[in-house]
Amino acid sequence: MNQNQTLSHVSLFACIVAVGLLPSSVTAQADSAPSVTFLDGNAARAAIVNDARDPYFDHLQPIEMAAKTGAPVTGTLKAQRLETRKRYQAAVRPFRPEEQEAIRAYVEALEPLLRDYPRFARQPWRFVKVADHIEGGLPHTRDNFIVLSESVSKGLFDLRRQQIPEAALMRGGMLLLHEQVHVLQRLEPGRFDNLYTQTLGYRRSGNIPLPKDLATNQLLNPDGLSCCWLFPRGQGMIWPLLVFAERDGLRKMPGDFRKLAVTVMPTKKALGYHVARTAEGRSQSEELLKVREYVEAFPLTQNFYHPNETSADLFSQLVLFDGIARLRMPPAQRDALEREMQRLRPAFQAAFAR
Repeated sequence: MNQNQTLSHVSLFACIVAVGLLPSSVTAQADSAPSVTFLDGNAARAAIVNDARDPYFDHLQPIEMAAKTGAPVTGTLKAQRLETRKRYQAAVRPFRPEEQEAIRAYVEALEPLLRDYPRFARQPWRFVKVADHIEGGLPHTRDNFIVLSESVSKGLFDLRRQQIPEAALMRGGMLLLHEQVHVLQRLEPGRFDNLYTQTLGYRRSGNIPLPKDLATNQLLNPDGLSCCWLFPRGQGMIWPLLVFAERDGLRKMPGDFRKLAVTVMPTKKALGYHVARTAEGRSQSEELLKVREYVEAFPLTQNFYHPNETSADLFSQLVLFDGIARLRMPPAQRDALEREMQRLRPAFQAAFAR
């Protein structure tokens, strides 16, 4: 679930598209057409609530269920979770033929760019489409498929019609690569441990109990349910955490998202931490974007409230930098990006090895 991941995604690549420095064509061809499946009807409705691999719905809280379905939910917590499942199923929509054609074209264009990442390249692409009010219309994943909203699906089609193929691929391809990384993170999470700890600098912890002020405004990320990743700051640790803003009424996605750096302290339990408190008893935190050390650690993205999101953003940029953008970038700009890509390239090659 990426709050920046719309078809107007902003990154260091934005200037590449803006000044027209893309190559005139991408000539590499895939060895064979990748597997692309569009789920519909009962298959899609069953898939969207399948919690077997990565439980989600049974952990949702009232504020977020309302926000993620676009309307208040009433009754007991169990009843609200059941109603939320029903709303997700009722929101399933069929892909239009032209949308399917456009998405297949993106995937086929990406395939030649993935030869250094064989595990990623052989993962089938599976899609479900939902109405815009689900998850605020944000692309996300469940089980082993990507969930696209009606607006995003239409936007992917419109993008290929309105822009030259490489410009469309830089934007639409970045979105699809990002989400497919989340599929692999769910299927084979162990592949990412070294990437997260050795390359990106995160530290794994045990489960950290949420104090009441954070739990009330809980915002589960369907693409990063594991809340056990910390980041060093000076002699201590911060916990990057996404929550809803504290206010009355129905929360909006992503307008009411808050990225926090929560201060945590070690406990006597192995790998254990607890949230530090202020004198008033509230969780000790600050805006994540104001933590200089953290922002400077990830110059290519600010979608970094969970290592799953950080790595998905970085991989999508790496693939498109190596496969398209670097071919026609000014040397100074290319060299500046290459310094960051040099440390990422071997880490992702190891993560996505056979």
